[in-house]
Order: sequence, then C-alpha cells, then structure tokens
Amino acid sequence: MENEQLEDFIRNHLMIKTNEKEIEKNIIQLLELVRSYFSFECSLNNIFNKPKTEECPICFETREVGLMYSIEPCKHRFCLCCLIEHVKQKATNGEWEIKCPEQECETIIPLSTLVNDGLIQEINVLNKLEMNGVQANLRSDSHTRYCPKCGYAIIGTRKTPRIVCPQCSFVYCYNCKEEYHEGYSCKQYQQWKIDNGKGDEEFKKYVNTHCTRCPRCKIPVEKIKGCNFIRCDLKKGGCGCGFCYACGKEVSHHSAHILKRNCSLSGEELPR
Repeated sequence: MENEQLEDFIRNHLMIKTNEKEIEKNIIQLLELVRSYFSFECSLNNIFNKPKTEECPICFETREVGLMYSIEPCKHRFCLCCLIEHVKQKATNGEWEIKCPEQECETIIPLSTLVNDGLIQEINVLNKLEMNGVQANLRSDSHTRYCPKCGYAIIGTRKTPRIVCPQCSFVYCYNCKEEYHEGYSCKQYQQWKIDNGKGDEEFKKYVNTHCTRCPRCKIPVEKIKGCNFIRCDLKKGGCGCGFCYACGKEVSHHSAHILKRNCSLSGEELPR
C-alpha cells in the first residue's frame, strides 16, 4: 500500500478528539484498522500468487492445479490420472476399501465419493469394488467357505454339507473342504485317500517346504523371486489377499511391515 493511501484510510476512519481517553481509544482503533487492512492485503496476495502447477507425488509429473485432487480429511493431493489408476488397481487386486495412496495414511475414500468425484471411470471397476465388498463381508462370517478350485466365497451349513460353487460349479464338502464325497463321512473319505495313494502326502510335503498359505483362504502360494510382499493370485483360484511371505501376516504392499522390514522373519528362510 502506498503511504498516501494509508494516510487517506486513517484520516477517513480516525476521529481526532482532544480528550486524552478519547485519543487513547482512537489510537487503539487506528492500530486495529491498520492490522486488519494489512491482513486483508496479505490474503489477497496469497490468493493471486498461488502456484498454477503442482507435482504429483505418485508419477512426479507437473500438473495444472485443476487436474489435482485433494483427499479428505487427510488433505493429501495427487493427480486425477494416478488416483483413477490407483482405484482400478485396488479393485483388480480384490480390495474394496480404497485408502489414500500416501504411505501409512489410513484415510479411506468412501465409495460414494469415488463415484461422485469421477475417480471411477469404468462400470466394471465399480462392479468389482462392490463384489469385493460382498466377499469381504462373507469372510467375516464363520459359516463362509471358499471353493478349493477358484476361491469363491459362499455361506453354507453343516446340515447341508454339499456346496456347488456358483462361479466354477465345483462341488465340495462344507465340513472338510474337499471334493464332495457322497455316501462317505469326511473321516471315511480321508481314509480312502490314504488307502488309494500317497499323492496328497507328497504334495503336502512340498507345500510345507516351499510355500506359504494365504491367511484368508489357506491356498498355498509359492514365491519365485522379489520382496516378501505377495498376493494370493485371483487368476489361479486365490482370493486376492496381500500378505507377508515370510510370516504369513495379511499386510498391504506399502506397509511398514514390508517397506521397513518390520517382520521378524525378514531375510530369514521360511520355517520348515
């Protein structure tokens, strides 16, 4: 502000009095007015001098501010392209609660927000998220069983142990989770398998030596290479769960358990 403008501002708002108390009062009034004026001027400067571009912390590309998205309530910002891809990838991996991509941030973006703010661009992504949510609720039910062939979850009961998987049509037993054995108890079926070959025993030995079981669906998973984070493969009949290969704990890829090697078994061989 120019000095002349400030003087005019003061002259127009300050009433000079001869009484000392009135003068003191007017001085206080003057200071408050000057402080308010400069505060307003600073606010204007902040508005008009805001940067027009911003770097996305995922792709490290410089984007226009209008192409950035701020997640509430954590305020972490990412470009729309990266967030749309983030949501799509999580849906493909079997997840249903979409968290902020910022490392160790636990903010969950509601499904309604994902839809309303355009972070879901394909109808199949929305359908996948909804199905993942259904499967997650099934996992929390003690009566849920997973198809040994494709990993699809379904609620059953001991009274009607015959389950037909609605996804792959495989028929299995609710109680022992083996191929359904009409006319035989689970114990009789297991004895029959023992009497008719050692194939299963050899397979179990290999699994115990070379694999880690998924903490959700218990399907054995073998790691060929890479870090200790591994995902139960949906394409191979798994449930999509991500877990630590060393200890079998369900974790996310960007958790401290993996990135900071907080697992007590990191770097060690699997227990035999």
